[in-house]
Amino acid sequence: MGVVARNYRGNILSTQVYRGSSASVESGEAYAMLKGVELGVSRKWPRVIFEGNCQNVIKAFEGQTNILSWDAQVYVDAAGLLMPKFHFPSFVWIPRITNGAAHHACR
Repeated sequence: MGVVARNYRGNILSTQVYRGSSASVESGEAYAMLKGVELGVSRKWPRVIFEGNCQNVIKAFEGQTNILSWDAQVYVDAAGLLMPKFHFPSFVWIPRITNGAAHHACR
């Protein structure tokens, strides 16, 4: 799983790779999103756009309930506790094909 942080110009600010297994794709994507949230908090970035390629995870971060497995929901709930650290966080679904930087970092 990987996290790629970029600034408003698209320049890479940070990449992080996490090795391990997850019970599902949703769980892995939710974990990566949690790690991105933690990165934003640690860097004290007030405005962040979080992108991910799992629609259910994005929807869960936007507040929809009962759409994730319990193991993925745990990561969303943990990230939710950190959301007050941001001024205007937003969550955006992107097609997997455009998520190449994170996939490349994981290799």
